[in-house]
Amino acid sequence: MSYPTKTTKLAFTLCSLFILAICINAQRQEKQGFLASEVYSITEPVSRSARYALWIVVRVGHNDKIVDLTSDESGVIDLKLPVGDYTLISAAERDGTPLAFIHEQEMRFTIREGKTTKFGVGVIETKEQQDSKFGRLVAKLKFTDEGRSGAPSASKVKVRLQYGENFYTIPFNEFGIINEKLPTGKYTLVSASADGTPVLFAVGQANYAIVESGKDVEISIVIRNPNEYGPTDCEEARTIVDNAFYEIREEPEAKIEFVMHNGEADEKETSDKRKNSVAAFCGTRGFAEKCSFKRGGENTGLGSIDVNVRGELFGVIYFAKNKPAPCPNPKNWDVY
Repeated sequence: MSYPTKTTKLAFTLCSLFILAICINAQRQEKQGFLASEVYSITEPVSRSARYALWIVVRVGHNDKIVDLTSDESGVIDLKLPVGDYTLISAAERDGTPLAFIHEQEMRFTIREGKTTKFGVGVIETKEQQDSKFGRLVAKLKFTDEGRSGAPSASKVKVRLQYGENFYTIPFNEFGIINEKLPTGKYTLVSASADGTPVLFAVGQANYAIVESGKDVEISIVIRNPNEYGPTDCEEARTIVDNAFYEIREEPEAKIEFVMHNGEADEKETSDKRKNSVAAFCGTRGFAEKCSFKRGGENTGLGSIDVNVRGELFGVIYFAKNKPAPCPNPKNWDVY
């Protein structure tokens, strides 16, 4: 009859401890589900006219813990939460001003593993509280040379603005005016297009506007006439590509396609040099696997690279004659 050796006992003990650690770790990992909540407000307890309620802090209780959930600029709470039952405790404006729930508000919801729970939250705000979260953006469209031919019709021009993690695409009317009611905050100019084709902002264009509560914020947006395009500068080219990366940051399968067009004065190998420069920049940003390249036809003017996101034209980078990159350092566009 054989007996366990000290080595065997040690191995058995270590194995048992390993299995125990796995079990404890599994218990500690919380199971989670999703909450999709639309938060809306009314001005009177009997009102049937509701508006999405922005930046409302909804306090809930869960397993002896208190959690604050805040609606975004669209009046939505979209979160991953641990499974279990949740009870509404209170609601407030983001400055701490308390709000009452509507009379028929359900006070409990349940999060189930891997499932999405839809749960509406209604609060009562004054009209002043509702209106204080909005201002108005008034933008006037201009071209760098109004008299030259080639300028697109104002009503075909749209601008793309970034607000937090969201993007707004807003068209000008036939008079070249945007008059839009928007949530308060900072809006960054990302890009512009005319009839679906990217156009460039004028050099020196202010790149953001701040919409303030109850005010009209007036800005001018100056677009370069397509007939006078010159090479895209380093900062603008970098911004176009970085914004494209941002667009697909949470989409594992999405790719950015760069289409190279030589200009009429470019040497043949220039297109390959530009491809290598963009590929190096993709690697610097950590998006090497998300960048694909294709050769396009020759331009009659400057050489360019079309930046396509999800199969749609996102931006265009123009190059000086035979230049491999818009920046002095072709391998790292952050270095001047």
